[in-house]
Amino acid sequence: FLLTGAVFFHTLPGHHFLQYSAAYVIMERDHCSYGAVRPVLLKSWDDAIRVQEKKEHRPLNDYERCVIAEKIAFGHLKQHPLVTIKTSVVQIVKTCCALYSSQVLLSDSGVWPGYTATTTLWTKIKRFLMPAVQHNVLIFFIYWEVLCALFIALGMLCFMLRVVQDRVVRGTFFDLLPYLVMFLVITMAYGCARLRFPVEPFFIIFASVGWQWFYVKLWRKKSYF
Repeated sequence: FLLTGAVFFHTLPGHHFLQYSAAYVIMERDHCSYGAVRPVLLKSWDDAIRVQEKKEHRPLNDYERCVIAEKIAFGHLKQHPLVTIKTSVVQIVKTCCALYSSQVLLSDSGVWPGYTATTTLWTKIKRFLMPAVQHNVLIFFIYWEVLCALFIALGMLCFMLRVVQDRVVRGTFFDLLPYLVMFLVITMAYGCARLRFPVEPFFIIFASVGWQWFYVKLWRKKSYF
């Protein structure tokens, strides 16, 4: 506040919502690639900064640049509210389900996948089932993560069935739910595996409880615990 005369948390939201949320909405609207949209948005931001600097007769500080980016981003988001909601939900789901090995594939090939709004889910899945890598040893780690992800996903499904049946487990789950929602909703602009770090321990615990329930109720029919 002493430096800028404004109260703010940090100066990243503008850039973040501009190059992710707004870009995804435009991709969906115009059926184009992320690589084509992002430079256009960043250029519009630079142009708006230069116009404002001419009016103020001084360079803008980081906070003022952030505000301009937010205005441009939210202008696009407000024009297409349904698309904005859809892309936000998709990013949250990506946070919950994305694989860490996507970064391994990117680092190994050095080529960013050219996804567009029309890219199918099966195309994205095939990237992990039939990975194109320069170092074959990476295939083992990619397949291992796929199996672990399936194990956790099935365990979570069993856990949700237990939530329906068990009052104590249901109460514990709903006590934790606000914490989980808080950390997942903030990934609405950009979803990836590393952003679920704060909640992934709970996913593992839930999956373990779900598999224990499956073993006891549907396999052994009785518990020794």
